[in-house]
Amino acid sequence: MPRSFTHSQFVDAYARCVLSLSFVEADEYYHVYRRRYENTLHRVAKLPLPTGARIAEIGGGQLALLSTDLFGDNATVWDLNAAYAKPLADKGIGFAQFDLLHDPAPPEAGAFDALVMCEVAEHMPVPLYTILEKTMLALKPGGYMVITTPNIYRIRNVVRLLRGRDIFCNWDLPERGRGLGHITEFSADRLGWQAERAGLTVLAVEHVQLTYKGSSLATSIGKALALPLSLHPRWRDGLIMVCQRPA
Repeated sequence: MPRSFTHSQFVDAYARCVLSLSFVEADEYYHVYRRRYENTLHRVAKLPLPTGARIAEIGGGQLALLSTDLFGDNATVWDLNAAYAKPLADKGIGFAQFDLLHDPAPPEAGAFDALVMCEVAEHMPVPLYTILEKTMLALKPGGYMVITTPNIYRIRNVVRLLRGRDIFCNWDLPERGRGLGHITEFSADRLGWQAERAGLTVLAVEHVQLTYKGSSLATSIGKALALPLSLHPRWRDGLIMVCQRPA
């Protein structure tokens, strides 16, 4: 099955797989960030994966649902929150609870062609490489890892600092089962260093503008006004990194 899709195919799949289900985030979140999921999936689709690829997604499960629907992948989801299990099971997606901070190893090892972590890295209150060292064990030798995370140099952060406002939540070591907000963000160089420190081969770290809308009218207007600045890659909202577990 070709690992490509049109915008209209994505919109239809997104309605079937995401908007029709009840997830932990409010429904409006998934309307606002639809383009982010679409742009991320385009990058996942570029991976040279086999037909019926085994894919693990850590967090959420939206990409797992979409890759199963559009590409016929065999996907599973691991998340801190068991509330994700039912909507995924209703679509035939496997689920296991996995606490990245407290669990010593992923639920399955050496089994997956690709692993996806979308907007997870910024919630980790420990050096990211310690998380990547354990999650990469889920991959087959030569398997791929795709990570998206906010860019610390994004205009939103600059504006907040100029206004004297914090850009991160309080740093904390949560007990098992409790998540955190954004307690850190990365530059492209720092993100790549973390992956290399974990023993992964970094294939690409890209500055990306995955979405053009904000979570409120004010932030959407701000994004629109700042959009010309995104022509400079360093000021774009996000980073996407593609790594490979050594064969």
